[in-house]
Order: sequence, then structure tokens, then C-alpha cells
Amino acid sequence: MDDLAARVTIVPPAGIAAVTSDAMVGKALKGRFEMFLLALTGGAFIGLGFIFFTTSQMAASTVDWYGLTRVVGGLVFSVGLILVVLTGADLFTSTTMTVIPLMQKRITVAQWLGHWGIVYVGNVIGAVLLALIVYFSGTHMNGGGGWGLVAVTTATTKVSNTWVEAFFLGVLANLAVCLAIWTANAGRHLVDKAVAIAGPIALFVASSFEHSVANMFMIPMG
Repeated sequence: MDDLAARVTIVPPAGIAAVTSDAMVGKALKGRFEMFLLALTGGAFIGLGFIFFTTSQMAASTVDWYGLTRVVGGLVFSVGLILVVLTGADLFTSTTMTVIPLMQKRITVAQWLGHWGIVYVGNVIGAVLLALIVYFSGTHMNGGGGWGLVAVTTATTKVSNTWVEAFFLGVLANLAVCLAIWTANAGRHLVDKAVAIAGPIALFVASSFEHSVANMFMIPMG
């Protein structure tokens, strides 16, 4: 019984805070080149999640259960963040949590801002490179061009937001991503972490919140 309890008990909140702080310190103190490579892969992994999302939304407009199709899209998109977490890649929207060790004085302002800058640039390059690869692969012609139509429609919707709408939709998406990382740090096993990530990510995708790194892929793709 004790062994079973040890397997199913999650990390308590104070422990999650410590795990998250340690992880963010590790990210902020990596070498610049390693940091950049991890950011490249992070941008590409989120792009892979959006490829999966786009595929799931083909012909979605022809069914009555629009909300359900969006939830399905959110669940499959979460694969992108699961890949980021399990491989240790860097994603700007979650590395904003380096503010935790900054407030604890475990990293300096220069290290904090330097990490943010490198990860943001790396995410952009990784996402755009993946978009180019997908374009030249002809993926957009899948389903008689249905895949490309979803990509264009999604990108058009995103750039139609006002600046104020885009800002607050971005805040909501980033809140969901940080919650996904936080709750994933409560898990002890792969399945725990994957399930913890899927919920908040499905929430923000289904609700059409704006994820900056996903947009780095989706807008050029559209």
C-alpha cells in the first residue's frame, strides 16, 4: 500500500515551486549556444504541435460540434509542449517563469534578460524554419488543399485581432502554458506530466487564446 501511495502521490505545492525554480535556474545559466539550440528545437516542437492541430481541424466547419473539434485540436496541439518538456527544449512562453529565481536572487537581471532574448530569437528561427520545411514538403496540399485552407484561415483570424485583443489573448495563453509547466512539475512519471500539460493547453487552444511561439509558425505558414 505504501508503495502504491508513493507512486500516485503528486509533488506538494511547495515542492513544485522548488522544482520549478531549480529548473528555471538551470535554463538561465546554460551556455549561450546550447540555449540557442534548445530554443530552436522548442520553436520547432510547438510548430509540430500546430501541424497536428491543423490536421485535426480539416473539415471541422462541416460538423455541428464546433466546440468539441476545438477541444480535440487543443489536445493534439499539446503534443508540442509535451515534446518541449520531455526533451528539455526551451520555449519563451514558459521560460518567462525565470522571474521566480530572479525574485529569489538566484540569477541576475542580465542573465534573466539574456535568456529571454536568446530563447525568443531561437524560437522564431526554429518555427519559421519548420514552416519552410512544411511548405516545401507539400503538406499544405493534403486533403485536396484542405490542410492549407485551415492554415490560411487560422493565420488570417490571428492577424485580425486588435492590438488590445492580441495582448490579452496572449496573456491568457501564457497563463495556461505556465500552469501546464507548473502542474507537470507535480508529476513523477511521463504519463503524469503529459496529462498535466494536456488540460491547460487544450483550454487555451479551444478558447482561441494567442500563443506567441505557435504564431511564429502559424502566421508564416498561412
